[in-house]
Amino acid sequence: TLGSSMSARIKRGESATAKDEQQALLALLSHSDGARGFYVTTLTDPEIDNVFHEPIDPAIVDAIIASPDPNAQLLTMNIAMSTATELAHIANGDSDYAKGSALTRTRTGKLIAASIPTFAPLKKHLTDLLAATNTPQTSPPVAEAAVEAYRKFLNRWGYDAEMRQAIAAQVRPLLEIS
Repeated sequence: TLGSSMSARIKRGESATAKDEQQALLALLSHSDGARGFYVTTLTDPEIDNVFHEPIDPAIVDAIIASPDPNAQLLTMNIAMSTATELAHIANGDSDYAKGSALTRTRTGKLIAASIPTFAPLKKHLTDLLAATNTPQTSPPVAEAAVEAYRKFLNRWGYDAEMRQAIAAQVRPLLEIS
């Protein structure tokens, strides 16, 4: 995978991305299917932790920022889903799965933290998600379409009040970075 290749380069003391990998990363993150695939493989693979050591390679951040659609929404949804899923796994006594969700949450947070200072669309998505977490599950639709979309997302996945509070607790400090 591209993540494994980046990890190997870092282990050799090189930049995470060579010119051809930078182009591949830009292409991959430029559309929803590619971005989803990249995030699924890199955010969950425990063998490539060095890719997420700070500072995050600028080529990764640049590739994320270069395509606001789909990356702003996918990173926002990833921080929400991994946070809520971690709590669900803990409640079910599945500590290994909870660790996997925590890994995804932590890595997503690092990508967001590295990107948000210069990525206004991501800040907007996170702000809308935060507003949606403060909207009760049973409330009527909210006026702002973007907040309503995230409220529906939270409801569709059945995120309860505890999960919404945990999501908000992850999002607030990320918004303070920007």
